[in-house]
Amino acid sequence: LAIMKNTYDASRAAAASGTAAAAAPRREMPAGQGPFSGRWIYDVQASGQQEGGTALPSELRLARTADELHLLGLTERQDSTEAVYKLDGSEVRVTVGSGIMATGRARVEGDTIVVTSRRAFTSPSGDEVVVELSDVYTVKGDALTVQRTQATGGGTSAARGVYNRVR
Repeated sequence: LAIMKNTYDASRAAAASGTAAAAAPRREMPAGQGPFSGRWIYDVQASGQQEGGTALPSELRLARTADELHLLGLTERQDSTEAVYKLDGSEVRVTVGSGIMATGRARVEGDTIVVTSRRAFTSPSGDEVVVELSDVYTVKGDALTVQRTQATGGGTSAARGVYNRVR
């Protein structure tokens, strides 16, 4: 029991000091320009009922530069998503989590940014799972809407997330 308590206390101290071994270093987020840039928090009430199986981050940090979209998606119970998308539509690597290979593309379409990505991983049964995502980002004032379509294994689901800008 004493060993468990010491391990627990040590893990709490490491987490509190920010030195936890599991914490991966993140890229510095550049100063962004325009309406998409900023810190955004998921609004459960405004987002409404979601279809099962399609999850959105609880927090988004976006920075749009002249030719890139820097994205950090944070979720409490899952690994974060991190990418620097080229807005010319070229393919980039997306950091999602251990054992998941992901790539993505982004492009500007009028007042929206469209991000498509492909994630592949091995299921516990040993089968390869491929998930295709399409996210359409739209900003109106201090509200960011993300319309997500997800396709996997022949099935498709959708979710709409509304985020409020943190000032």
